[in-house]
Amino acid sequence: MGITVIQAGTVETVVVRVTDEVEGISALPAGTTYSLFDSDGGPVTGIQDLVATIDGMDALCLIDTTAIEGGGDFELYLYFNVGAEFPVLGPHKIRVNV
Repeated sequence: MGITVIQAGTVETVVVRVTDEVEGISALPAGTTYSLFDSDGGPVTGIQDLVATIDGMDALCLIDTTAIEGGGDFELYLYFNVGAEFPVLGPHKIRVNV
């Protein structure tokens, strides 16, 4: 998985494609959330526990970089539940260019 590059000062949709290797699900559940963390592991204000738009096995995550100063590298994590399981998927690498 590569790095998704987005421009600072924009609001962009980052698509995270999820594969289920055991074929237990065919679509991500409604209520799938995502959070963004900086390179030091600190939460990015305003991008925590947001609900993703789901399209099958794709999570569409709206990333607002207008409040991110200086750009840099970030990590996106997805959270959802399937039955009794609560997987956390990530990190999905995002670079914000100034």
